[in-house]
Amino acid sequence: MVDTEQRVVVLASTDELHDDLLRLMDLMDLLISRAREVDVLHFYEFRIEQGPFDREQGPFHEERFGYARRALSSCDAFIYLFGKELTTTDEVNLHHMLAHLRSSAAFILIDKRPQGERDPRILPGRFGFPIQPRLVLPWPSEQQPSHRELLRYLEVHRELKTLGSPGDSASYSWGIDLPPETAPRRPAAPADSPPETAWRRRPASPAPVDQSQAAATKTHASETRQEHHEPSSEALQAPQPGRVYSVWFGTNRKPNHDLSEFLPERNDRITRGRVDVFVPKAHRFAETGTPFWRRLLRFSVRDDHLTVRRIHVLERNVFYAEIRARMDKASKEGDAHALVFLHGFNVAFRNAAIRAAQIGFDLSVRGATAFFSWPSCGDVASYPADEACIEASEPFITEFLTEFAAHCGAKKIHLIAHSMGNRGLLRALHRIAARAEDAANLKFDQIVLAAPDIDRDLFVDLASIFGRHARRTTLYASAHDVPVWISRGIHKASRAGYYPPHTVVPGIDTVEVPDFDVELLGHSYFANAAPLLNDIFDLMRHGSPPQDRQRIERVSDGNQVFWRLRR
Repeated sequence: MVDTEQRVVVLASTDELHDDLLRLMDLMDLLISRAREVDVLHFYEFRIEQGPFDREQGPFHEERFGYARRALSSCDAFIYLFGKELTTTDEVNLHHMLAHLRSSAAFILIDKRPQGERDPRILPGRFGFPIQPRLVLPWPSEQQPSHRELLRYLEVHRELKTLGSPGDSASYSWGIDLPPETAPRRPAAPADSPPETAWRRRPASPAPVDQSQAAATKTHASETRQEHHEPSSEALQAPQPGRVYSVWFGTNRKPNHDLSEFLPERNDRITRGRVDVFVPKAHRFAETGTPFWRRLLRFSVRDDHLTVRRIHVLERNVFYAEIRARMDKASKEGDAHALVFLHGFNVAFRNAAIRAAQIGFDLSVRGATAFFSWPSCGDVASYPADEACIEASEPFITEFLTEFAAHCGAKKIHLIAHSMGNRGLLRALHRIAARAEDAANLKFDQIVLAAPDIDRDLFVDLASIFGRHARRTTLYASAHDVPVWISRGIHKASRAGYYPPHTVVPGIDTVEVPDFDVELLGHSYFANAAPLLNDIFDLMRHGSPPQDRQRIERVSDGNQVFWRLRR
């Protein structure tokens, strides 16, 4: 199987995008759990008529190919999912990409073509490949390959673990080993490519050597690493056990020059994509990570912080094809659900991705988790600027929610809006209601309004809109929420997410949240308090009314009736 110290690059042909991604999901689940880093490149992203390195295409495509070159020149294993006959342009693009493949990398081809069209040694076309694959494997005949089949792909002759060392082809009849001597020499790498280390086969078990020889070998290896700019083994940390949880996103933030980050600046369009978030095995329910001193108190020093592994920018059709593939996979286990998270004030893009991943992972969302990130400044002092940004983002939130509901393929879609994000959601629903076609088709299952930082009187006046677009709407409010309490002082008006007074309107279940003391400011209780997350889980899975959910009790205050969550 894949060595946990390795970096694996997967290139997926997207001529049959939907079917490719159905199979790719299982493959990625296996790869990500075993490799140090996994990059997925969709061929669609590199389909440029003038060729991949034509600078007239602009910095956007140049950066994409720059990333591909860097990934291929530093990877330990390259897996190409090959499908239909390539066009001349596609073949030229692929030829240029493979010219940068690291010489010591294991090149494995998974061939989707019919049996009669396969040639394990030469791929069709005028240009061919600059290097032949060491191993060619057929695509499973089933519509969705089982985990066992895909695992056999990775374990064949331990190809990935030994980085392509030859094996006994007789022991695996339906895989085809290519002898090393049949592979042509790779052309010289371009001048801008990083130097490569010489191929060194790693034996299954090291042979004993004397101390002087070991010291000389260690010195030589250290010098080689320094010459080729590779970190020494002492500088490398052991891979952390865990898994990658993917969340899809829409944003009207401006991206940086290489599309690796999104800035607190407004854009005039929506950018869509996927964020791979690493969830360590040490992750605790209802947490995104704890300080070192708190981990010491519970006698654990393992890092439990969720971290962003990679941000993928996707074209619109690729974006929804990935989500539908995830939904198709989830539907085999039951109803496919989707969760959309809309963050609040003082949240940077990466923090929004981590929070969305934590919520989706902890709630065991059976399907896809997505979030919309509006250009919050991510700074407490920029509260007025964030207020202006959420207002300016209303049309983009409207567009994203409308298209997501239409194209994601989920049977049930749930929304969670937090803090200032509730303002954008409320206004977006009113914009949708003004468009007859969208209003008739847009229906969510559960809408959760967590700590809404919105004027109470305005909320009461407009709240009837939630009943038109949701099966059930739940509002969580707390008297221990410091930021919303400060907002009440700034605006000199009551907020819907703070009591007293309680905000109770027909068609919305108002739930009073106690002080769980899970954080200093008491504002992120919706995701950091385990009882509340469990309550949201019951809502999403069963749609239960408050009286049928655990820890919920009925409360009367004069003429008002609401609910209270017990600690």
